[in-house]
Order: sequence, then C-alpha cells, then structure tokens
Amino acid sequence: MTQVDPATIGAEIESLIGEMQASGDSQTTAQAQELVGLLMSLYGAGLSRMLEIVRTEAGGPQAVLERCSTDSLLASLLILHDLHPHPIDVRVERALNALRPHLPGETRLMVVAADGDTVRVMVERLAAGQAQSAGTIRLAIERAVREAAPEIGTVQIDGLDDPLIQIARATRAPARSQPTES
Repeated sequence: MTQVDPATIGAEIESLIGEMQASGDSQTTAQAQELVGLLMSLYGAGLSRMLEIVRTEAGGPQAVLERCSTDSLLASLLILHDLHPHPIDVRVERALNALRPHLPGETRLMVVAADGDTVRVMVERLAAGQAQSAGTIRLAIERAVREAAPEIGTVQIDGLDDPLIQIARATRAPARSQPTES
C-alpha cells in the first residue's frame, strides 16, 4: 500500500488551482473546480457510507471505527468532510496525552476550550527549573494540536510564560574608615 502525505497532496492541489486562476482562463478554472467538487462529493459519500456500515456491523464496529479515526489518512479525509467521529476536544486531549511522556515531569496539560476554530490549552509546570524551555514546549503542543485537529485556526497556550528573573545590582557595603597612623 502506497503511503500518501495529505499535507503534500493538499499543497499540490492548492498550487494547481492557483496556477489555473493565474492563467486567466476562467471557464477552464470553473470546470476544474466543479470537477474537484464532484470528486469530493463522491468520495465523501463513500466515506459516509463506510462509516454507516461500520457503525451497524455486528462484531466490534467501535473498534473498526476507532481504527479509522486514528489512521492519519482516513482521519484527514473524515475531518475534511466533517465526518470524524470524535469531536475536536477529544482528539486534542488524546494528542496531549500522547505528548505528556515527552515533557518534563510534573507538567500538566489541559484542554480549556475547543470553540469554533480555536483551541485553548492550559499548561501547569509544577517543578522549577524545567529542562525544556517554554518555547520548545509551546511548539510541541501546537504541533500535536494541529496534527490532531488540522481544521483549527488558532492554538492558545496559557501558563507557559517563562517567569522573568529580576537581577538587581549588588550594593556595596559602605567603606569602613581606616584608622590613620599618626
């Protein structure tokens, strides 16, 4: 079975559509866009039918549905057609759970909200002097969320601001007066 990278294919499709629009041939561009729409309708209906069969089949439909929803290619197609069986918050929570072993100990991640196209994650870092910087943790969280829910536009992460360390200039003790020799 050939591996397909959905992000690469999506970028290629966008590039082709952009080239057609730039060509100035509006009739051909419109026909190509209509063809793409019809193809999406066709395989969207196929995926919908597949899910209906899996849901109603005796002998473990939930296990089959779970495998379909966690396969990267099928999950991306299910999301594209708004057919993914798990809501965004569940997918993001699972992604954060998978990320936890790679974070410093005593780091807690919580999905605060998953509204519209925004996911908000709260990070609690309980131990001081964590080995990983806030920036590294932020990037890992953003990547995990975007892989689990590519339809999300904004990932807000609270609780990761590195505390400022205030450095004060040391004050010198007043000089003692030295006894003078006479």
